[in-house]
Amino acid sequence: MLSIESEKNTKQWMNWSEQVKFTPEHILYPGTIEEVQTIVKECVLKEKKIRVIGSGHSFSPLIETKQTLISLDHLQGVGQIDTGENTIEVLAGTKLYRLGELLHELGYAMENMGDIDQQSIAGAISTGTHGTGVPLKILLHK
Repeated sequence: MLSIESEKNTKQWMNWSEQVKFTPEHILYPGTIEEVQTIVKECVLKEKKIRVIGSGHSFSPLIETKQTLISLDHLQGVGQIDTGENTIEVLAGTKLYRLGELLHELGYAMENMGDIDQQSIAGAISTGTHGTGVPLKILLHK
């Protein structure tokens, strides 16, 4: 189980354009939702700030922190499938290019896709990533 004390870091983090650079005390890569919960609880108890990073595609310095940075890179894949509702649960760190592959294997596809597929699904949804056309939703449509 990951702990903020188990992984000290001195590595500089930077976004894809190298415009946002900083060195957090910790960069953690949880592989399960339970590990994320443990890290959050530990940070709350120790009054440490947390920022979560996806693919680092944003130009915004919002994720900059000197304390704990959580990467969702190890939280990828699909979960529960509801064929009646045509919905699939997707882990937050799943990269869009990988999601397309996984959905294809299951006989599904995204309704819409922007021109960049390197983002995580959580990052794409939270930043309003979109394709083209007014009637199309962000990425997925129920």
